[in-house]
This record gives sequence, structure tokens and C-alpha cells, in this order.
Amino acid sequence: MSTNKKPRADSPLKTLPEDRQAVIADYARTHTLTETRQWLAQDGFKTSEAALSLWLSWHRRQHALQESNNLVEQFEEFTRTQNPDWTPDKVRDTAISFFLAHTANQQDPEQFATIVKLDQQERFGRTKASQKERELKIAEARFLLESDALLERLLDKAKELLANTGLSQADRIAEMRKAAFKDVEELEKSGQLVIPK
Repeated sequence: MSTNKKPRADSPLKTLPEDRQAVIADYARTHTLTETRQWLAQDGFKTSEAALSLWLSWHRRQHALQESNNLVEQFEEFTRTQNPDWTPDKVRDTAISFFLAHTANQQDPEQFATIVKLDQQERFGRTKASQKERELKIAEARFLLESDALLERLLDKAKELLANTGLSQADRIAEMRKAAFKDVEELEKSGQLVIPK
């Protein structure tokens, strides 16, 4: 699971390469905001202490989220080897439940919130994927129904034309062609479909 979101364009610190962000965060751990801002200014990077503070908070949350995600994935791998018949969703849900219980027991609200966020992201991703899958199945079913209806109409038209003994073979073929490609011709006339000539 990816825990990195695309940074906002109005946040220059977030757009820096990850290794540069890590260096800045490390420096800020042992220096004040003012010292860190001045240090950045020496490299030509201008920012306010407020923006730096917001970025440091965001960076710590991202780092915690990534670490939590790594722990959950390690636990998932262990759970998969112990329970090879479990579905990926059951493995993930078990890992999340374990870490929620663990962080609650440790009375670590920040870690608990991070695990809850991971769980929400995972569930949202699953919901989005299943919704897309349902939409595709509905579209496929609709296409098959429309195809069946079209084939039924063409079969009826073919029976009607075969029963009409007053038409020549060429006229029957022309009428069948007109019936088969009627929808295509209507789309072409409306400009929704352009067939190269």
C-alpha cells in the first residue's frame, strides 16, 4: 500500500526529494525552528518558521504512517505463512486488528490513529476497486443484453426476408445489411461515429 500522497504545489518543502527531506528532518530534531530556517536559508531555501513547523509535523506523520505500514506488512507476511488458506483481505484485517489492539494496550494514541488511518485507506481502496469491478460487470451485462436483442432483431429480419419470395437475392442481402448496420449509420449521421472512407 502506498502511504505517500502527491504533495501540494504550494508546499515547497514537500516537493523536495525524499532524501533531502530526511536530511532536513534530521537536522530539525537537534535544532530549533529558527536555526533550521536559517540553515535552509544558507542553501538558498526560504521558508517561514510556521511553514517549517507544519512541514515537520506532516513529515513526522508520513514517516510514522510508513513505519506502521511496514510493520503491518511484516505481520501480514508472517500471518500468510501461518495461514496460507486465508484470503488477502482476511490477512490484512487480522494484521490491522492486531496492531489496533496492541496500540490501544500500549496507550499510544498517535500510533493508534496511524493504524486507523492505514485501515481506512485500505478499506477505501477495496471499496473503490470493488465498485469499479461492479461497474464493469454491469456494463458487460448491458452490452450482452443489447447484443442479444440486436441478434434477435436480425434473426427476425432474416426470417422475414427469406419468406419474401418477391425479393431478389441481392435485395435480400441489401435489406439485411441495412438492418444490421442501421445503428452504425445513425451514429455516423449524428456525427458520433466517423468511419474512414
